[in-house]
Amino acid sequence: MVKKGKSFDSLMKHIRDSHNIEISGSDDKKKLINISYYHGYKGYKFYRDVEHPFSGIHDFNQIIAIANFDQQMKEIFYPLSMMFETLIKNLIVNFSVLNIDPSFENVYKEKLTFYRSQCGRTRTKSINKRLRLKNDFDSKIAFAYSNNNVVIKHYIEENKSVPLWALFEVISLGNVGNYVSCLDKDDKRKVAEFLRIYDSQYDENVKAVDQSIFLIKDLRNAVAHNHIIFDCRFRDHTHGVARNLKETMYFLII
Repeated sequence: MVKKGKSFDSLMKHIRDSHNIEISGSDDKKKLINISYYHGYKGYKFYRDVEHPFSGIHDFNQIIAIANFDQQMKEIFYPLSMMFETLIKNLIVNFSVLNIDPSFENVYKEKLTFYRSQCGRTRTKSINKRLRLKNDFDSKIAFAYSNNNVVIKHYIEENKSVPLWALFEVISLGNVGNYVSCLDKDDKRKVAEFLRIYDSQYDENVKAVDQSIFLIKDLRNAVAHNHIIFDCRFRDHTHGVARNLKETMYFLII
């Protein structure tokens, strides 16, 4: 038999009969509509994954309390993540172009040289990442041009090199993280020192900056797309936070 979609009234009956959770009346129906059955109700019944359901939930208002808490967290983190994105982009552009030609082509040649400090397979991996970055950034420029980005169009149509600051206006926070992972170790260190997250004992290759960017990127995207964040399920818990980043932060805090 083909399954058919349920009305909100039918979903409420299903919650009562199959999940033994008290839900009834027009107020509860409005709350269910606001958070949705699949994204909200089912999503807030567990911690991180369905293998870890919350015990002791017997009333729909308990689910609503978790959802409200999650929403309040998003309201706090969204402006902070936006502020971080602006700050980190400005810092990286500043340290990348200081006293040199600021075009991306030149920065790519002179500054995205982290691979030179590596050897063996790690060097090969870093070179591959650098090549992928160039291809990705060229695609971002082409996409911005095709979508009539005024700044990018100006430089392309004037046959001028796109400056790094203009490129950073059209790339995502994840792209910024990939850029920093390719950045010269000395420039990485300058950014890390400015942010006070550098410690040579725990972070020899100065990975704290790009690791922090990727971590905050995941949070920022989850908040922007209204995903659940209270249990950090947006971050793959099989990998979690890099050990050197945790040790660096712990050392700096104490």
